Amino acid sequence: MIRHLSIVTCICLAATGLAATGLAAQLRRPDFSGTWQVDPIRSSKETRLVRWIEPPPTNGWFFSLVPERFTHHEPYLVIVRRAWSTIKMTTDGKEKVNQLSSGLVHRSKTRSDGNELVTEWSIERDGKTSVRGMDRRSLSADGEELIDDRTIAVSFAEQHFRIVWVKNE
Repeated sequence: MIRHLSIVTCICLAATGLAATGLAAQLRRPDFSGTWQVDPIRSSKETRLVRWIEPPPTNGWFFSLVPERFTHHEPYLVIVRRAWSTIKMTTDGKEKVNQLSSGLVHRSKTRSDGNELVTEWSIERDGKTSVRGMDRRSLSADGEELIDDRTIAVSFAEQHFRIVWVKNE
């Protein structure tokens, strides 16, 4: 009888350990930290015009993207685009507001969706939204590429981008 209880106890402890390990793996989120440089050849854009006002940017737009430095320590995410352009967010879904240059305001909510970071954002001037967007970011299996599926909506068009970033450091 004691031997039977010992075997049952060992099985229960092993099952508990496996369940805890699986839960810990699910709770671990990818770390998006690093400096990322766009790969314009592997990036793409699709535009759907709502009404014609002016031509949308060409694919040459990718060449103008500057490297982005991500600092990601759950629940904090900071993206530095240039020395003067920093966006501070949290990954808990709460709204964050960042003042940009020229009186612009960047509002965003970021949350984890599995292994992806999803950011819904808007840019405002004088309390009026001029641009809305969503970034759905994920990392490659080796962590050397960041894929940003971005949607940007303005009054005349909606654009979908797949921006491929390569880790610089």
